[in-house]
Amino acid sequence: MARRFVEDLINGALDARRRLDPSTPDPHVDWEALWACGTGSASIEQAVGRVVMAAENLARDIANWRSTGTVVVDLDRAPAPPEPIVDSAVERTLTPIRPDFSTPGPLFEPVEVPLPPFVPRQSEVSATPVAVRSPQSERALRRQRLATVFAWVRNAGVVLILFAVWQLWGTGLAQHQAQQTLRQQFSTRVHQAPVKPVTPAGPTLVAADAPIPEPPEGSVVAHLQIPAIGVDQYVVEGTAEGDLQKGPGHYIGTAMPGQVGNVAIAGHRTTYGAPFYNLNELAPGDEIDLTTVSGMSLDYVVTQPPVPVAPGDTKILNYFGDNRLTLTTCNPRYSSTQRLVVVALLREPAGAGVVSNPVPPVTQARTKPRHVTSGGSVGWNMTYLPGVFAVLLFIVLLGLANRRAAAYYGRWGRWLILVPIWVGATYLLFDLLSSFVPATL
Repeated sequence: MARRFVEDLINGALDARRRLDPSTPDPHVDWEALWACGTGSASIEQAVGRVVMAAENLARDIANWRSTGTVVVDLDRAPAPPEPIVDSAVERTLTPIRPDFSTPGPLFEPVEVPLPPFVPRQSEVSATPVAVRSPQSERALRRQRLATVFAWVRNAGVVLILFAVWQLWGTGLAQHQAQQTLRQQFSTRVHQAPVKPVTPAGPTLVAADAPIPEPPEGSVVAHLQIPAIGVDQYVVEGTAEGDLQKGPGHYIGTAMPGQVGNVAIAGHRTTYGAPFYNLNELAPGDEIDLTTVSGMSLDYVVTQPPVPVAPGDTKILNYFGDNRLTLTTCNPRYSSTQRLVVVALLREPAGAGVVSNPVPPVTQARTKPRHVTSGGSVGWNMTYLPGVFAVLLFIVLLGLANRRAAAYYGRWGRWLILVPIWVGATYLLFDLLSSFVPATL
């Protein structure tokens, strides 16, 4: 390393001299004399220092040299060698040898002589460079890592809280919009239905064995009103997950509204508008009005207090030889471990009971109920799991790209770009999670 430094120093002086006076020939440097300046030093470090100082003096003289004749480079300005070292053990004196530089000619003959090997101190030997950090920097690094972990935990907590808020109130907004659409469909179908004469005997129900085309799932089939608990909802066909997100759903396979038999309807109690939130408050004697798409108004009266049953108990949907309305929802609230059942019988005026083609009192002509959500027995909907993971990964990547986006779009520009994307991704995540988690009616 010292040899390379000296050579670079002398070569730099030669280059500087050439730039100042290109017409003057270069002097010849006697490298052997230069290396010999360190002879007789007390230590290797001192020898290296003497050679470097002599090289500096020589480089200065070379850079300032202008003559084309004899060149005199004064190396006598190098520091003097130390006093003779006396070895007390053998009583001999080591006198440094100083070469004679009075003759300028031989001084500039290039001779390659290697420097003596340099042996570093043991404390200077290191297998690999080690970065030394101060205690302050270590504490700052730990604080930064803790802050990063806290930020991710905080964000995850915020997402969970927002999802809970979405489940309780946000889903109600979507259900309200769906109800507005169902209201328009119901009004259109009622106006298109043929007008039936009103008889003193009351409404004439359709026979249970009459061929009735089943409406498409998710389409409106009735208008349900329960004044005692403030329910005013439009009922759709089907109790699948997507059907109940619009409003109360009619169990496929039970009697249609306006038909002889057991008309069974299920509804959410805590999410998607929670139409049956207060179903447990119904008492015997409370009235329930059900209007069909043909304009027929059916009045039902609650006959017994609400009864909890097992989630898989579908016997409540069977035909019992009367005309009844069965309402079901989850029990208790925010859970689906049970089913809460309300039974109401159709109020029929005296003399009304003549129904064309009545069914036998032991069976019901319609098929077995389908799409019956069994509450606690319904688990996680794993078909939505890949979509949930994909959206979560996308949101995490957006979080990681937050700082990098600031370099491209600026501090405020990144928020203008990323916030709408985050809102859309979060809405999609909540919608998928609502379908992924176990359904509660």
